[in-house]
This record gives sequence, C-alpha cells and structure tokens, in this order.
Amino acid sequence: MAMPSGYRRLRFQAHATSGSPQKLAIVRIGALQLLFAITWASGAVWSQQPKTDTTPPDVEVVSQKVVMYVFKPGVSPAPPISSETIEREGKANDPMPVVVPNPNIAGKPIERQWYSYYAEILNRGPKVIKALKWSYVFRDKVTHEEINRLGAFNDATIRHSEKKTVMLRTPLSPPRIVNANSANGASAFEERVVIECVVYADRSLWVNPQAKAGRCDNLRDYKPR
Repeated sequence: MAMPSGYRRLRFQAHATSGSPQKLAIVRIGALQLLFAITWASGAVWSQQPKTDTTPPDVEVVSQKVVMYVFKPGVSPAPPISSETIEREGKANDPMPVVVPNPNIAGKPIERQWYSYYAEILNRGPKVIKALKWSYVFRDKVTHEEINRLGAFNDATIRHSEKKTVMLRTPLSPPRIVNANSANGASAFEERVVIECVVYADRSLWVNPQAKAGRCDNLRDYKPR
C-alpha cells in the first residue's frame, strides 16, 4: 500500500538524525583535531620559507648619482716626433750640432676622465654603522636585466637618524648607451644602489642574502675603528 508523502519525509528526517549524542560529539572533536593539524602544518611550512628581504634593517638609500670629472694636469712630457731634417755643416768628422726638436710645437694636453659614484645612506636604526659594502647597479629599463655593477667599500660611521654620502671613484664609466627616444638623451638604464654588507659598532654583520658568495667574508673579523 502506498504511503503518504508526508510519512516518507518523516522517516528520512528520523534516519538522518539517528545516532547517539556521544557519537556526534566524537565526530565533531575529530573534525576539530583535523582542522587544527592542518592549520599547524601550514604554519610550520610557512615559517620555514626563506626570507627574501634584500635591504638591511633600518637602512635606507636616499639617493644615488654619477658625476664625471675631467682632469687636464698639464701637457704630454713627450712631444710629437719631429719631421725636421738636420743639415750637417763643416767637415765629415765634426760632431753633429745640438738641435732642439720642434721648439715651436707644444705637446698635446693630457685629458683624463674619472667617475664618482655617490650613494646617500640614512641609518634609521639604533645600531651605529661603521662600514659597508655596496654596489652601483645599472639595469635595462625594459627587461630589468643587469648590465653593469661596480662594487665599493667604505669606512663610514653613521649614527641613528644620520645621513652620510659614500663614494666610489674610478676611471670606469657607466654604460655609454643612451635612450634614442628621449629628447634629453636620458640614460637607458635604471640606476640603483644595492647594499651587500653592513658592519655595526658592536661588530655584528648583516649580509644581503642575494650577495655574491664570499662577498662579505673578509668583514667577519673586521674591527671597526
């Protein structure tokens, strides 16, 4: 005999809610334990991820720039080779006369170019900086590929909230390619300063995790002045 539709719904609800309160409590506790285990495992994996911070704590690069200097200290000590013909007079055995070669021709001036790479550093932290290694880096503006890197080391005492400019002077020039699309002939490269090692007054050492292997090794026993 067919049963009324309402009876079927009552039987289904009764079956779904069947079971002792103890069993339901065990199921709920098991679910909570599983959720806790998943959360703990996720936190443990997250805590083991390597740090990617490449900036020393509380140290800021405020600005950077490159300045070219041209030196003309004097004239070349060796004048150009003379093309003057020296005529011999007198007897064959007489000594040659003393002649000053090219007395009216001045030597070529010497011109030397040097480049100074500057970085202004701000120490926001409580520890006093005593020395640092850094690099002036040129990268392509489009691909961000590194084109050139010039490394430097400076003894520099930088106290809390103090700014100081460090410098690298070298005959090595920046990349000479210019941006053809720039009306002012602006550089085609991104310029940035990367701090690689910092020595503090308490002799502790910070090393950039992306620094070249061994870059800061000689600073581990560095004794600040």
